Amino acid sequence: MKTAIRKAKLLMYGLALALSLYNCQTKEVESLTPFSYTFKEFSEVKLKDITPETPVAVVTKEATITASAEAADVNNGLNSIATVGMTASVKAAADNVKKVVSAEKTEALLANFTPDVIQNLLTTGTIAPALQTEMSAIANNPAMKAYLPKYTMPEVSGQPVSFRQSAPADQPIVVARVTASGPVFDACVAAAQTQYTKSLQTLDAAKAAQINTINTLYNQTLAVINSNEPDCSKGARKKYADLRNSLSKSFKNSMDAIDANKKELGTANYNAIRLFYLSTYVETLSIYLRLELVELSSCRLSKNAKIAATEAARAKSLAVINENYNDALATLNKTLAKAIASCHNQGGGQ
Repeated sequence: MKTAIRKAKLLMYGLALALSLYNCQTKEVESLTPFSYTFKEFSEVKLKDITPETPVAVVTKEATITASAEAADVNNGLNSIATVGMTASVKAAADNVKKVVSAEKTEALLANFTPDVIQNLLTTGTIAPALQTEMSAIANNPAMKAYLPKYTMPEVSGQPVSFRQSAPADQPIVVARVTASGPVFDACVAAAQTQYTKSLQTLDAAKAAQINTINTLYNQTLAVINSNEPDCSKGARKKYADLRNSLSKSFKNSMDAIDANKKELGTANYNAIRLFYLSTYVETLSIYLRLELVELSSCRLSKNAKIAATEAARAKSLAVINENYNDALATLNKTLAKAIASCHNQGGGQ
């Protein structure tokens, strides 16, 4: 009986040993998921938004012309001679001419103004240069100057207009580009370098987009400025054409009124008043011509000043983009260095 029990125990021990050996056999282990290195700091580096710089406003003032009140009094007096006789204003104008030019010279000067010369003067606004000089000298004499129109010169940005122009120098913006470099030691460093490159590409694209926005705005503004100058010039030409037409009509009416009132004026006053109107008319036409040329110059100077202001605003905007880009790039480079250092701290590399 004891022998049978012993055999049974031995059998059970044998089964247990067999099961134990089976469980210790080598089995294949499922492959591990590859480790991914992620550096979120790279994606946090952004290029700052920019508000385009507004060009400095260019304020332009037109020339102003104020008709002479004294000349208007002479006109009114001349037109009323037939009803009220010689007025003080007409008498004063004739006396002022007599202070400047003798009766003999007055007759000699008037002899040059034939009907054809006067008609050419009305049509073209020009006479012989020597006669022009004589008329200007009379009109600008202190005794006569009050009868000429008063005027102010045009201004651009608070400065009186002159014919001198200076173009602003074009100063290109030099963009300082910094690149990261260094050996790739292991998978961690390679991942950091890859993410750095991706972030750098995003940074470059953002910078290019901002520059494109600034350049597009610059080109649009420039187109508007260039298209406005012809309108400015056209307006100046029309302004002075209207002034000349009005002056010519007034002059012709006055000369007709002088002839109509020759008897009331008397020979001496008749000649003096004719010379009065001829000299002031010729000089006023000359004033209008000079002012027109200056206002046309003002249109060009205003355009140049606006272009210069637009270029300065563009340069300032590009400089801000450049500065922001370099700041972001410096941050990106520091992030790369920090990422590589963290790789070594994790045991990567040599």
